[in-house]
Amino acid sequence: MKAHDQYKDKAKVLFLGATGETAKASKKTRSWLTKNKVGWPVLMDADKLARGYKILGFPTTYVIGPRGTVLWHDELPGTIEGAIAAALKAGG
Repeated sequence: MKAHDQYKDKAKVLFLGATGETAKASKKTRSWLTKNKVGWPVLMDADKLARGYKILGFPTTYVIGPRGTVLWHDELPGTIEGAIAAALKAGG
């Protein structure tokens, strides 16, 4: 992911993946993550997280500020890179 490559070394930026799969069912997912060289942690069994942020399905992309508020998601105008840059500029 372009944004990950651009911001992975920034102290204030953390990338996390999430899936509703349980840890037991994750062998196929982990294989896919390895094959596709996903370079960030992926949370398993993340249904509670998804409900909290009103995520209706995967895959989806959110930018979440340090206080847990949604700053941007992939159904809004703009790009993930723009949202991260704006958040960093604003001090978040």
